[in-house]
Amino acid sequence: MPIDTEIYTHPDWAKDHLTCYLKTSYNNQVATFANFRDQARDVVEIDRIFFKLLSDVVDPKPLYPYDFLTRGHSAFMAASGATMAGQIFEAQCQLRLCLENAAYAFHILDNRDLWEKWMARHDSKRCLENVRKEFSFGNVSRSIKEVRPEIAGAFVELYDRCIDFGAHPNERGFTSNRKIVDQEDGSKRFLNTYLNCAEDMMQFGLRTLCQVGLISFAIAREIYPEWVARKGLNSSFEEMAKRY
Repeated sequence: MPIDTEIYTHPDWAKDHLTCYLKTSYNNQVATFANFRDQARDVVEIDRIFFKLLSDVVDPKPLYPYDFLTRGHSAFMAASGATMAGQIFEAQCQLRLCLENAAYAFHILDNRDLWEKWMARHDSKRCLENVRKEFSFGNVSRSIKEVRPEIAGAFVELYDRCIDFGAHPNERGFTSNRKIVDQEDGSKRFLNTYLNCAEDMMQFGLRTLCQVGLISFAIAREIYPEWVARKGLNSSFEEMAKRY
């Protein structure tokens, strides 16, 4: 995956509300990288070990989980950008996606029947219903629990946290990103935060981001233990896991 580090601009950039927001989001990402150094280093390291695990792969065995894990890593990267920008509410959807891809990968493993069922999702209404039942949250989390209950426990806790704080439109996600101010005339003014860079919210967002990345990598390690060992990723993962 080539990475272009050159910063591009345009004379009309940041001349409207949306691109001003995007510019501010980027500036916030840099500020988070500078001001929350310990957490930012961990986010960078989690991305590094995930990328190293999934890169330069030929004929993965088992085959089916690989695509799910790459999409989960992509979701983690998107969540990193959102979290570091202060989009704590919005990042929860991406973090949920990261968790779900890891869980689907573990649920399928090398089961060709499950893979074909998943691929046939849109063939008919019956196929769609079969996929929904097979890949329900209960089923995929149970698959993890039967092998690694401690991972399953952390997975469920993080999944529920993502749901509460933004992956669904729930109370905690709303109330942590807005204030209601009583006006002198008795009216109420709603102040909604799009980029929530309050220190407590940033600490919460970055910690959740790291925890989701680590538990997703832990699931990937259960699927591809030889890769993780061969690529020398165990020590870095285990060191960070102790802190989270």
